[in-house]
Amino acid sequence: MSVNPNIVKKAHSDELDLGKIFSALLAKWYYFVIALILFVSLALFYLYEAVPTFQATSSIIVKESDKTATGATLDLLSGDMFAKQTNVSNVQSILSSNTVLNEVIKRLEIINTVYDNTNLIAKPLYKNRPFKVESAALNKWYYNSQKFYIKLLNERSFQITFDYDGSVLPDFHYQKIHQFGEVITTKYFSFRLVRNDSVPIDVENASDFSFICEDMPTRTSDLLTNLTQTNPDKTTIINLAYKDNNPQLCLDVLNTMAQVFIENELALKRNDAYTSLAFIDQQLEEKNKKLEEIEQQLQQYKSEKGITDPGAQSNLIFLSITNTEKLKSDNDAKQKSLDNLSNYIKSNSDMSKLSPSSVGINDQLLENLINDYQDLLTKIQGLETAVSSPTPQLKALKQQLETKKQSLIENIQSIKSQTIIAGKQLQQEINKYQSTIASMPEKEKGLIEIQRQQSVTQEVYQYLLQKKQETLIATQTATPDNRVQDKAVVATKPVAPVKMLILAIAVILSFIFPATIIFIQNVSRSTVANRDDIDFNTTIPVLGIIGKMRGKDNNYVNHNPKSIVAECFRSIRTNIQLAETGNDKKVIMITSTVAGEGKSYTALNLAVMFALQNHKTLLLGFDFRKPRLFKEFGLNNDKGLSSFLHGKASMTEIIQKTELQELDLITAGPIPDNPSELLSKNEVAELFKTFRAKYDYIIIDTPPIGVLSDAYVIMKYSDMNLYVIREHFSKTSFIRSLNDLNLEGKVWNMHIILNAANLSKKFNANYGHYHGYSGKYRYYADNEVKPGFFKRMFRRD
Repeated sequence: MSVNPNIVKKAHSDELDLGKIFSALLAKWYYFVIALILFVSLALFYLYEAVPTFQATSSIIVKESDKTATGATLDLLSGDMFAKQTNVSNVQSILSSNTVLNEVIKRLEIINTVYDNTNLIAKPLYKNRPFKVESAALNKWYYNSQKFYIKLLNERSFQITFDYDGSVLPDFHYQKIHQFGEVITTKYFSFRLVRNDSVPIDVENASDFSFICEDMPTRTSDLLTNLTQTNPDKTTIINLAYKDNNPQLCLDVLNTMAQVFIENELALKRNDAYTSLAFIDQQLEEKNKKLEEIEQQLQQYKSEKGITDPGAQSNLIFLSITNTEKLKSDNDAKQKSLDNLSNYIKSNSDMSKLSPSSVGINDQLLENLINDYQDLLTKIQGLETAVSSPTPQLKALKQQLETKKQSLIENIQSIKSQTIIAGKQLQQEINKYQSTIASMPEKEKGLIEIQRQQSVTQEVYQYLLQKKQETLIATQTATPDNRVQDKAVVATKPVAPVKMLILAIAVILSFIFPATIIFIQNVSRSTVANRDDIDFNTTIPVLGIIGKMRGKDNNYVNHNPKSIVAECFRSIRTNIQLAETGNDKKVIMITSTVAGEGKSYTALNLAVMFALQNHKTLLLGFDFRKPRLFKEFGLNNDKGLSSFLHGKASMTEIIQKTELQELDLITAGPIPDNPSELLSKNEVAELFKTFRAKYDYIIIDTPPIGVLSDAYVIMKYSDMNLYVIREHFSKTSFIRSLNDLNLEGKVWNMHIILNAANLSKKFNANYGHYHGYSGKYRYYADNEVKPGFFKRMFRRD
């Protein structure tokens, strides 16, 4: 018999069948329902228990220093050389510096965190904490992680419990009752709890509390983690944002941070002013004494020499040498300024406070170098704050900084060389005037010298007085260059957790998680799960699908003719009748790989189905080792095929009538010693020749083909061979082995029957689809009991 070419399929197709994937997921729909309920419940529980996170925002406007000014007047006494250079990057670095954040922590007293343990997730407290932890000094292994548990006994006493659960120090347990304000001291820790009287305590309903002591670096790092700084569109405004579980703490952190920053900036300005003022006072005192000495010297000289009015030439020489000496003094000051600047650059790596406009030198290259150095330094400081260890980028920037520093020093030396040359030229002019003075009469020469000293000292004294007044005014009217644009405000709604996002994640997980489980189940399983597994692993066609039988009655079709299972056998019967075999009277062999797959059950019910259609049918049992068909009809196995083949009974004697008029049964008979040898006798061929003429259909039940070779011998007498696969029992390797046998020509005319299939998933989809029945056709199952909802949900099939 040839295989019907219309139903031959290609095994191991690589095409992705989305319909099959969807069907596999839909078959386990209850996985998704359970997962949805589970994950949404967990999400709702998390949203109920989670401590919300709030965010406060504020902004600071930065006053940028003028980096373009050139030719500023040299002013060593004004302190401008070390004035603070302010820009956005510098202010951002200062705001996130340890100096500012440490002061914020101290002022708000938040280095130690107190928790309310009422809910499953402990809630951190701030203003509403019933007590504060002060003077904490702990072993370094106790900081940041070890919790101390507090139970309030009354307004003034509490019980503290502590258990060290680390691995570094020995186990330590502490539990005692203490009073608020009392110093608690052990060999591992020391602190005291101070009662917060603004928070009343209901002792009977009071919650249990706990606290953790943190070291300053860790607490500072926590603040820095929750702090965000942005500079929108490169403006001079810095937007600050801070997140925390307590909205009031968010406000206080930002406002205190801005306050500390402004106060530090103002204090730095005033400190510079006070330093300059002290220096000016000292210089004024010295110049005042020198003026008094010069005036006395001038009066004494005039009196001794009898001079009342110097001549016109003397006045001209006096004015010329005075102006030249003033230029020489400015040049010397410029040279001194360059020396100071060079020494400052050589001895300081941080030049963020160096103002390029204060140098007082009309040199654009020098100012550009200073500006570039400061910008590069700001980048390095920002990168050092962001990373914990040196990176190649950071090393490269530091190398550029050293190169830029060397260029600064070389540029300063070049300007200094020019200044030295100019000073020598001015000194030559002074020497020329002094030579002229030397040639003048002795009286006028001495007078000019004293008047020159008086004029220079008087000018310096007047300058110092002016600077003192300016410094006093600056000290009293000093204002910060930067200011708070917007005070901190906190949003009424928390920024985390986001309810809709959490629920969306729960819904997504409720699909991904069960889909993953189903995928793993399908990938890891070794048994046949559905018809698709058969189609994928073999080219042998599937002749029919048999639903799972309810109960233990193997003669199911005979006793339940209107059931879904009976209809499945009707479908198989029709397919057999339509098959081209070359014989009107068909011999059908039924086998399987191993016992338990349902070959005897299939043979029995298929034979019954042909008999019910008034076809003369013979059910022939060739399973000599485990005969069982006679039990289903309440007959005996005293005589059967083995008796005939041994010559102990005739063909007529071994035929037994069943309760169905058209169905006869020949059992395997008594178990022989040599079952395989019996099949090779000529009587076997004679038997099939005789019975083929007498019966319309002969149904043969054989031993499993994967265990014994009996089926191979019998196969030469059959017109059609049915191979039974049981869902969730037969291994997929059985199908692949059968397919190999088919391709090698060792089996032929083979068709597959899928047994014990879950028709709740397949019957309406497969049977109805292939045979035109409606999905709601309920003629069947009139006498079947439908399992309950939960039983159907959790059953393995």
